[in-house]
This record gives sequence, structure tokens and C-alpha cells, in this order.
Amino acid sequence: MLGSITDPHQLSHIEGATLCHGWAGLLLACHWIATDSMSPAITHELPALRAHLSAHLVRHEIPESAGLLSGDVGVRLALHRISPPYSAGLGWET
Repeated sequence: MLGSITDPHQLSHIEGATLCHGWAGLLLACHWIATDSMSPAITHELPALRAHLSAHLVRHEIPESAGLLSGDVGVRLALHRISPPYSAGLGWET
């Protein structure tokens, strides 16, 4: 995973903000991988991934369609979940 999230060529293939195949999904997946990992490497990349998502949202805004995987609900939940103070797991991610 670390190789993928630090490779500009691979990151250039991400075209959306959504949980399903977008920046929010990658950021949330990496958040959970970092939480479970014994290595801090992915944790150190989380700010860069969040910056990619933020930059995408400045250019394209959050999708207006309602929906968890391909709409604004998923993007907002992902941003909420990874933002300090970290909320207790509500189970929606699993």
C-alpha cells in the first residue's frame, strides 16, 4: 500500500472524491491500515492523502448525489471519521 500511495503515477488514476474508487475511500482505507500497522510509514502519508482530497474538493466540490459509496454522504463520513478528535467507531465502515 505504501508504494501505491507514494507513487504519483498511481495516484494520478484517482479521479473522484467518493468512497468507492476515490480519494475519500483511499484516505479511509489508509487510516485504518495505519491504525493497525506497527510501522508509522502510512501514518506519515495521511496528511498528503488528505491534502489530495482537499485539493480535489476545491476543484470539484463534494458530489451532490446522496449515497454512501458514490455520493456526498460517504465523503462526509470519511472526513468526519479521520478528523480529530477521533470519534468512537460507529461500525459504518465495516
